[in-house]
Formats: sequence, C-alpha cells, structure tokens
Amino acid sequence: MTGEKRVMGKERELKAKRKDGTEVHIELSLSEVETSDGDERIFVGVIRDLSRRKAHEREIRLGQQATERKTRMVTGIIHASPDSLFQINSKGIIQTVNKTA
Repeated sequence: MTGEKRVMGKERELKAKRKDGTEVHIELSLSEVETSDGDERIFVGVIRDLSRRKAHEREIRLGQQATERKTRMVTGIIHASPDSLFQINSKGIIQTVNKTA
C-alpha cells in the first residue's frame, strides 16, 4: 500500500483469479480506519464478486442485440416488398413505411 488518497474510499472494478484459476470480475474498495489512539494506521479492503451482475448485464446486452437484429430484419422485409407495407408499434404509431405504400 502506498497510502495515497487516490485509491482510498473509491471502488474499482478489476479482474481477479479464483483458487481454481478461473477469472472473476470483482469490485475492490479500500478504506483507512483510524484507531482510537491515532498512532496506528489500519487499512480495510472489501472485495465483492460481480459475477452475477456481469452475467445479468450480458443477458441484457444480448437481448438488446437480438431486438435490434429483429428490427433490422423487419425493416428490410418491409422496404424490399413490392406490396404496400407499414409497421405500427404497440401504441398505434406508424414506425416504418415502404416506398410503395
């Protein structure tokens, strides 16, 4: 420890390794604790496993990507059709109209 205040009281996301060698995302926070007599410096580190949060973030990201792919596909079909087509959202607002409509 350097004792620098730049790392104290802040949370940092890092990668760490478990005993079995697998990588894990963690959050590390460091704090300095004053003793009652003030003569000794004590540092406390807290490590939190972020695996579940990262997995949820990945699921959300994959879901958003799938939605974007479906939207592009539907839009492509509408614009490629020789028939008049349009897309309406759940609120009844027209989202996409092809040239023949």
